[in-house]
Amino acid sequence: MNDFNRRITNRARYDILESIRRRLSFSISLLDVLIFISYLGLFAPVGMGVIGMQDFAYRIQLLGIAATIALVCTSLRFIKIDIIFFLTLVMCVVYFVPTMLYGDLSQYYIKTLLYFLQLWCVMNIGVNSNPRRMLRIALLALSIVVIANALFMVMNLPSHPDGFSDKVNLEMWPLGHKNQFRDWFFPLVVTSALLDFCKKKRPSVVTILLMIVVVWCSVSANSATSTTILTLCCCIALLHAFGVIHNRGINSVVGLSIYIVVFVFCVLLRRVPLLSSFITQVLKRDMTFTGRAEIWDTAMRRIVERPLIGRGYHDITTTELITPYGQIVTHAHDALLDTLYKYGIVGLVVISCLVFVCIWRLYSFKNSSAAVVVTIFLTGFLVCGVFGELYDIGFHYVLYLGFYINKISDSLRCR
Repeated sequence: MNDFNRRITNRARYDILESIRRRLSFSISLLDVLIFISYLGLFAPVGMGVIGMQDFAYRIQLLGIAATIALVCTSLRFIKIDIIFFLTLVMCVVYFVPTMLYGDLSQYYIKTLLYFLQLWCVMNIGVNSNPRRMLRIALLALSIVVIANALFMVMNLPSHPDGFSDKVNLEMWPLGHKNQFRDWFFPLVVTSALLDFCKKKRPSVVTILLMIVVVWCSVSANSATSTTILTLCCCIALLHAFGVIHNRGINSVVGLSIYIVVFVFCVLLRRVPLLSSFITQVLKRDMTFTGRAEIWDTAMRRIVERPLIGRGYHDITTTELITPYGQIVTHAHDALLDTLYKYGIVGLVVISCLVFVCIWRLYSFKNSSAAVVVTIFLTGFLVCGVFGELYDIGFHYVLYLGFYINKISDSLRCR
């Protein structure tokens, strides 16, 4: 009898230890490593130059490009050429041509265009091999970058409360200037939420902590737009996760409508007396939206001069955009106007096709929690685009999540 009890006890201990071992151990393949390095390269911090580490960020980017090339060579069987590839390729060409003719075609700009194709390669291979694993790898890479930035801010806020670029009066941190933070924050939070909210799961402690970290960083970087919209998106996502807001109340068509209303209200109708009173008294913003209105008006005048293919990208030495306070900027501080200004009607048609395909895919799966989560943060990104640009990897990452929402939903088994 004692031997029997001892064997039962030993078996129970073995089962417990085996369970712990299974939870702690996981296999790492070459595919996983290459995807991880590719994401690190794509989301390498752009503002590290202000702290003397630009060469380090540059090496990460080059390593990411090399990893993506190796990923394509070793995982060719997973690549599925789709409409998203062709739209991305056309977008890169449409952006390249006017910049070559009229703008500043630098090595940096060409590399930026190639990043969009690089991102498509990584995500296409990821969703066609193992979408859940791809999301976990993306979450790990984004978490490393965002948490490192947050720790750096915590350590240096007492001595540099306004960032590191005092000479140009911009608050710069490793992730860049103010609203540039959204290029990491939105992808990070939407990825973490996707992994949590499916299969009727509640948000994990990790997701809630990440939401707190990104909101705090936005506040500390003095980014009013990103802070407001990011906080609102996080709250809506949490309310959805706890069942307060149901799937039918959130879909991509509603999200697009919200963007259109905000654009018309803030950009086109801001001078209407009743609306201007609302903006100044309720939104607590001046009528220039911190100098943006002057940039919008300048962009509109230049758009009329070259409406078809635009003026191309210009750096700070040749740009025609300047705030009333004398600050030189390289974009129109509104995604729609910026696209028309740089790439004309042709460019706007191409990027609109990308957005509308994503919206249509999300609407087709509007009853899936995965689609709801992506819709929430895509809408937030679009609304941010009313006051900034969307020419970045972060926005396209969220777009591609929408493109591949069917495979992501199936992999996560979302309700």
